[in-house]
Amino acid sequence: MKKLLSTLLVIGLLLWGLVTVYPPSRAPTGRVLQVAGKAIKATGSAIQRLGDKLITPEDGVASLPAMAGNLTFAVIKPDAVSAGHVGPIIDLIEKNGFEIVRMRKIVITPELAKRFYAVHKERPFFGNLVEFMSSGPSIVMALRRDNAIKAWRELMGATDPAKAAEGTIRKRYGTAVSRNATHGSDAPETAAYELGLFFPDLGEDPYARPQ
Repeated sequence: MKKLLSTLLVIGLLLWGLVTVYPPSRAPTGRVLQVAGKAIKATGSAIQRLGDKLITPEDGVASLPAMAGNLTFAVIKPDAVSAGHVGPIIDLIEKNGFEIVRMRKIVITPELAKRFYAVHKERPFFGNLVEFMSSGPSIVMALRRDNAIKAWRELMGATDPAKAAEGTIRKRYGTAVSRNATHGSDAPETAAYELGLFFPDLGEDPYARPQ
């Protein structure tokens, strides 16, 4: 990372120098233009490498090619797992046209839960949310279908089970806002981040065998 930033700085200084030495009133020679062209090309390559370094599965971001296949991230939360609702929820998922591309049963650590819900870290309920999500096993999944993010959120229902539509997962299996059975990504960027956190092997081919 430091080498890439240093490269960008050096190239930027070189281009600045060319502009300073050759103002509009003085035409640069062909040799200078050749050097400038190479510098611009090197800048583009360095920026691309920097982007590849910054956006990686290890940082919690799934690759964009994987997201192009209408993937979303889903969780069956500890309350639904402990109540024995995993089977019926998975049945609903498949009956509604989702493909389960990845699925794992895990206990989310407090550290991972904090990263998962980092967007809520300033909210008063953040501590209770982290404690709940790390209180027992969860089922984490990568789901695929057309308009997966919207379709999964519609199948889950409203955040408050009392306000969720009949037939939705939260209406059937949720008991409170803080115990609402499932989680789903709310946007493509969120899905990319969450999929990267829990399925860092998920790349250009979602169906490839995990390493």
